[in-house]
Amino acid sequence: MNAFPPNKSSWRTLARLFGLCLLFLLQFELLEVTLRAFYNKDNLPLSVWAPVIGAQRYVFSFGFVFLAAFGMLAYRRLQDHFDQLIEAATGYRWQRNLALQVLACSGFVAATAYLSLRIPHGSTRLAGLVAWGFTLCLTVVYSLLSLAPSAYWRRVLVMEKKTLFIALAAGLVTMLATALLIRLIPDMVAMTLELSAGLLQQTGFDVRVQTGEAILQLNGFAVQVTPECAGYEGMTLVTLFTVLYLWLFRDRLRFPAALVLFPLGLVAIWLLNSLRIALLVLVGAYASPEVAAAGFHSNAGWIAFILVSLALLWLAHHATFLQAAAWRQGKAVSMPHAEAVSLRSNLAAAMLLPMLVLMASSLLVSAASSHFDTLYPLKVIATAVAIAWFRPVLRFGLSFRLSWQAWSAIWPALATGALVFVMWIFLVPADAEKNRQFAEALAAMPPWAMSGWLFFRVVGACLTVPIAEELAFRGYVLARLSHDALSLNRAPRFSWLAVLFSSLLFGLFHGAWLAGTLAGLAYAAMVYYRGRLRDAILAHATTNALLSAWVLLTGNGSLW
Repeated sequence: MNAFPPNKSSWRTLARLFGLCLLFLLQFELLEVTLRAFYNKDNLPLSVWAPVIGAQRYVFSFGFVFLAAFGMLAYRRLQDHFDQLIEAATGYRWQRNLALQVLACSGFVAATAYLSLRIPHGSTRLAGLVAWGFTLCLTVVYSLLSLAPSAYWRRVLVMEKKTLFIALAAGLVTMLATALLIRLIPDMVAMTLELSAGLLQQTGFDVRVQTGEAILQLNGFAVQVTPECAGYEGMTLVTLFTVLYLWLFRDRLRFPAALVLFPLGLVAIWLLNSLRIALLVLVGAYASPEVAAAGFHSNAGWIAFILVSLALLWLAHHATFLQAAAWRQGKAVSMPHAEAVSLRSNLAAAMLLPMLVLMASSLLVSAASSHFDTLYPLKVIATAVAIAWFRPVLRFGLSFRLSWQAWSAIWPALATGALVFVMWIFLVPADAEKNRQFAEALAAMPPWAMSGWLFFRVVGACLTVPIAEELAFRGYVLARLSHDALSLNRAPRFSWLAVLFSSLLFGLFHGAWLAGTLAGLAYAAMVYYRGRLRDAILAHATTNALLSAWVLLTGNGSLW
């Protein structure tokens, strides 16, 4: 691991690499924005990309599993690769390769536009596709050569050739499994339809079933069980979760007995998916069609996935026949009473559980809402209770003293929060539809209800959310990826890889991966600047406070 702080040369190299990666991302974003207006349901089937888009499930399955497998297999070496990248890029003459990258990317954009904005045929189409593939390869090659010399990339390729082969094989197997699963989807749709209808009929509801169109109808509310609703997406998520868990805890689990988690998880998620569809019909028929179609439909599946994942974790940790140590000793391994009682003083639990409560309550609140989180105050209260429950272990690490010396020392956190706010405003576009729904929902509330909702919304944004998220991302995830002990008053051992991965995870969690990743990097810098997690919390709270003020002044509710 590198010691912190790195020298000035490393900082300059990292800043250059980050700037180049940002340039490459902006190139892709510019191409996507340029072509966005062209792609719609009318002309997309006629475009040259129709076969590729039709196979996007296979491409996604391959890409996701390939990257996940490579990351798991090469995880312990990634930090060394990154350190060597910094070393190789220091003093490297990259300007010529960048110029060639920009030239190749311009040709790639031109070829993409030519194939997209017109419908070439015959030899013209073939020539366009060849030019497109050639310029794409050149763009990727010169992008890599702009970051580091070819010797570095050859060395990485030689070191990781076995890992790449295994990851490639895993991706191909997954792609074939996806193709087989899609062929079985009609049968899954029929089975899911039959089970959901059976659950409703067994409880006395007069549900009508249209088998040919896979429709369930009750009290005038109809639901069609599409292939996406058949349960295969949940089964894929459970499979990936189980693979990751078995890999991370392979030393503690007993094989092949642990493989029983696969069929148990798949059956459980399919049963819960069928129950989800039955409940969806009930909510739409007797409660609110809007809530059923919007909030419940999109969030109940995630709730089912979380429940199955937690059940698998509980089984793996409590079933003696699944634990290698317990099987060898011939006795169950259980948590001693003293450890269970001390959970409230466990720093790892204090860092993770508030975030888990925030996520779980968010899903439940969204599932009970249509387009507006009317029950948002419940999420704030639940997260605040979780944070307060861990007060014994969090009290000294998160406390602020109201003195001039204390306030004069926190201006970097305040400035960082303000900078992230400005960046967020420019990088996250406003959503006109969400803004309209936000304004209409507030206008429909009585004045006292609107004031109360806004109060809890601001409190959540400025207090509970920053604390819960920073405890999880900059407290737990950053330390674990750095292979260091957890602490509230000491920065973890510095690792470029840990900072980047935790920030990227933070960006993906917020659905605005570029702005969220940059924000995560800024908050991580606050942790290392003074060695205290509360500085990152203060910066995060400052950003959210300014965003709240912006929303209240402009009505841009999509930023909330």
